[in-house]
Amino acid sequence: LNYRVSSFMYLYRVLRLGADEEAARWDLLSIWEPDERWSTFIAEARQSAAKAATTNENRSFEQ
Repeated sequence: LNYRVSSFMYLYRVLRLGADEEAARWDLLSIWEPDERWSTFIAEARQSAAKAATTNENRSFEQ
């Protein structure tokens, strides 16, 4: 079983589908508790997505 895929599904649900973060995290943790490396990966992916969203918002105002 590949438990790590639950981290990618969590990110997909939250970042792409707009799912409730708390519900997605609950599902993630019910399958697998990410270690420090994976927790860092998840946090960095969320930060990167937030930064990209802000950049895209700023660009839309420039047009």
